Amino acid sequence: MGDLLKPTLSIIGAGKLGQTLGKLWFDRDCATINQVINRSLESSLAAIQFIGAGTAEDSIYHLEPCNYVLIATPDAQISQIAEELAELPYPWHGTTVFHCSGALSAKVLKPLAVLGAKTASVHPIHSFAEPQNSLTQLPGSYCCAEGAVSALNTLKSLFEALEMKWQLIDADKKTLYHASFVIACNFLPALVDSALQCLSEANIDENTAKKMLQPLMQGTLANIFRTSANQALTGPIARGDLETVARQLAALETQLPNIKSLYSSLSRSTLDVAKHEQQRPDLFTEFKNLLKHDQ
Repeated sequence: MGDLLKPTLSIIGAGKLGQTLGKLWFDRDCATINQVINRSLESSLAAIQFIGAGTAEDSIYHLEPCNYVLIATPDAQISQIAEELAELPYPWHGTTVFHCSGALSAKVLKPLAVLGAKTASVHPIHSFAEPQNSLTQLPGSYCCAEGAVSALNTLKSLFEALEMKWQLIDADKKTLYHASFVIACNFLPALVDSALQCLSEANIDENTAKKMLQPLMQGTLANIFRTSANQALTGPIARGDLETVARQLAALETQLPNIKSLYSSLSRSTLDVAKHEQQRPDLFTEFKNLLKHDQ
């Protein structure tokens, strides 16, 4: 299964994440890419062309012995893939099987663990929207891992070879862990889209609107990570400007009612960040009463 200095790796489901990791490990001479297994031979061939190595396959039943097996399929398929792999006449003892889901723990790989495989989950905190860009952007990112200690010990060096920062997490808290990234990353486009809708209603074209929002958002993000969410907070709720919030709610109700509930919900969360409850209890109560009507 390859020598200890250069382990062998097969990838099942080489989409954007699998292709990126495979190419980085191959380019940095960290691993020999054995097989790339996608649902279609065409997509497997496209993946190995990007990676620059590997044998294209279209079925897990062609899996050959190797040191590492990365299951990089969509989350909904990981459990089924693990069960199907467990049915193969494969020497699992000594093989490390891992997935990169942020939402699922290594427990979904239990069918393989009971057969002797070392199992783990390693979640790179990175948006794999475009593999070519990820090749340069992924190094320096965090990867959060949990699973069998024997698997984590070997996987740590594999990911650190990509200049990634290793962080262990609690498998039982994985759902909350992943929810944090959904809130911070996946909700952000929806939030920006709502802001753009407001500016469009104010007769500002999208190109100009984006140029207006970008420095404002970047400055806010910089302030949050330099100080805290509370210290970076500005705007009517931070100032205690009840009248402005009331006017904006009324304007949204008549002009963009689909955004009003979002504005109201985020205003309630922002009220907690502002900490008016401790510092200005009367104002806090007034805000709560105003926003209560929109729940």
